[in-house]
Amino acid sequence: MTGWMLMIFVDQFILKLVGKGIKTRPKIFNQESDWIILLRRQQTSKSLTITINPQVMQHTMRYLLMAIIPFLAVHAVAQTETVKIFKKTEYSNGNFYRQSYDTIKVAQEPVDIYFFKKHFNFPYDLPGKFTDEALKNRTVSVWRNPNGKKEDKGNWENTYTYDRLGRVTNYTYSGCFLCSNLPYNYSVTYNKDGQIEALNETINNLQSFRFYYDAQGAIVKLEKYISGKLQTELVN
Repeated sequence: MTGWMLMIFVDQFILKLVGKGIKTRPKIFNQESDWIILLRRQQTSKSLTITINPQVMQHTMRYLLMAIIPFLAVHAVAQTETVKIFKKTEYSNGNFYRQSYDTIKVAQEPVDIYFFKKHFNFPYDLPGKFTDEALKNRTVSVWRNPNGKKEDKGNWENTYTYDRLGRVTNYTYSGCFLCSNLPYNYSVTYNKDGQIEALNETINNLQSFRFYYDAQGAIVKLEKYISGKLQTELVN
């Protein structure tokens, strides 16, 4: 809500509150002496000058604030939102198929690899985070049920391999027979700035992803490949 819209809203609220000619007393006031005793429109200004019984002021301001605050809250949220437009180009067997545009409203959300999983549903198979300095030069195995039988019929395993900087360089999933989830094994490569440059599925080379960044570190282009052929390109 802009400033002039807020002024109009307040002006209309007061006019409805006092009534034309002060013919009607709102239910929130119990005595005639509690009513507004003077309403005067200045001749040289469009503003209202009102004199209110002090006993009424507290009630009046409370109802006025209750009406205004929700509008201000919505306006504040709207100011933090930005609209990002992504050009989506799709390919069939490596050849151009179609192009479209996706509009996404975001509120101070970084355009990173998890942004694309959230809004475009790929890359879908991702670790919770790609860096953990406490796990430098280690490989960690995590079973869905640590106390259960170590097999993929009713249990499954995730493994994460970290380099000397604590970055994930490989992550795997054993698959789940009961839930019909196929296993995967992704290798991760990084660029000279330490950003994720590529994800490559290495079991059957089915999926791979390439990422391109701007000077601020936001992803400006993502490419998805199927069996080595470009399938989808997203450009911000």
